[in-house]
Amino acid sequence: MKRFLLLIPVMIQPYILLFALYSIFINQYIVERFFGGNGLWLLFVIFVTIVISFICTLVYMPFCLAKGWGARQTAFFNMLIKLVQIPAYLAIFVLGVLFFLTIFTYAFSVFFVLFDCITIFLTGLVGLTANLRVYKERKCSGSFAALNSVCQFVFCIDVISAVIVYICSRKEPVQ
Repeated sequence: MKRFLLLIPVMIQPYILLFALYSIFINQYIVERFFGGNGLWLLFVIFVTIVISFICTLVYMPFCLAKGWGARQTAFFNMLIKLVQIPAYLAIFVLGVLFFLTIFTYAFSVFFVLFDCITIFLTGLVGLTANLRVYKERKCSGSFAALNSVCQFVFCIDVISAVIVYICSRKEPVQ
């Protein structure tokens, strides 16, 4: 279970963005108290979170593949990450649409798209690892693993694919 602590930064990454938006627009006390009134420090926090998530993902992948961690647990944590991030993605999508309505906040929408692409890339790497573990344990075919590996990098489809891979990981190995 300790090995999956590496995935916590990836899991909470979208919520850091929502926290930053909350701090800037709703509760300025947080910005005043912890960032000296400079909201740009929150961008630095978001950047550091992305870097930490990326490093943790890059450390997690080879350990998972080399040490032969179980396909079922790996697929479960991939599915858990994707399901936990759904509310954050919905909130970011709604805010992105609202910010897109006026020219003054258009840049926020572009930033949200870039942030979501980075997040989907990181969770896609975790999903790719889960697919490789399921394939190595012979619980699915190569074409199934390849198709689901690609699906891990596509918005909305990644959640469905993660659930399917988890269900597949519970099966007995195919001979």
